[in-house]
Amino acid sequence: MQKALKRVLHNIIPIPSIPRNKKSCFKIITFIYYTVSITRKTPDLILMISLGLGIILFSLNEADTDFFGHLTYGGEILQNGSVPTVNKYSYTYPDYPWVNHKWLTSAIFASLNSVFGSGGILILKITIFLMIIGVLNSTIKKIYPGIHPLARFLTLVISSGFLQAASHPRAHIFTYLFTSILLWILYSDYNVKKMIFLLSAIFIPWVNLHGGVIAGYGIFYLWVITKLFQKDGD
Repeated sequence: MQKALKRVLHNIIPIPSIPRNKKSCFKIITFIYYTVSITRKTPDLILMISLGLGIILFSLNEADTDFFGHLTYGGEILQNGSVPTVNKYSYTYPDYPWVNHKWLTSAIFASLNSVFGSGGILILKITIFLMIIGVLNSTIKKIYPGIHPLARFLTLVISSGFLQAASHPRAHIFTYLFTSILLWILYSDYNVKKMIFLLSAIFIPWVNLHGGVIAGYGIFYLWVITKLFQKDGD
């Protein structure tokens, strides 16, 4: 069956002659060649393969202490209908003023956990990271429309590897998502009104989800400064 499949693929996509004395090396080269050749004809296949890899990487069900803090704080928010203003969980200073800048993340995690259990939060995490891969793929094609399929594929795979190392269900996953969306918006040819609307749509929830919104402000200001210098140069 394997030999027959190779013959069919060879007739569809001619592969150059490669010395077969090293079988493992030949298999790797063959796989890369077929993948690149097919994706040249079907560009979306790159994204499909990357998303499939992402499901495997991001489906690891791991948590740290911050996650259980989010469940506790979020449960209190849902129960009282308000965001706590003091840190009553501090043993030495329970009345200390507290600004929970991640209150919306805590509320989302607690809501999903109460309705769907930990599986709901896992699905949310996988969905967010798959969205990041999809947005990153679209941004790459916007910036480099003639990029080689293999280069785009490797970029998505390497990015997925880095993201997997920080894929715990914590508030920073929303910063990863909104940063990728922010870059996609900035590299899109939208008019000023539409861009303001889209930026507002991501910054308003972002500021209540994670403090990494400061990085988003920094990226946006650098983009504005760059555009101003480009106009002055013209």
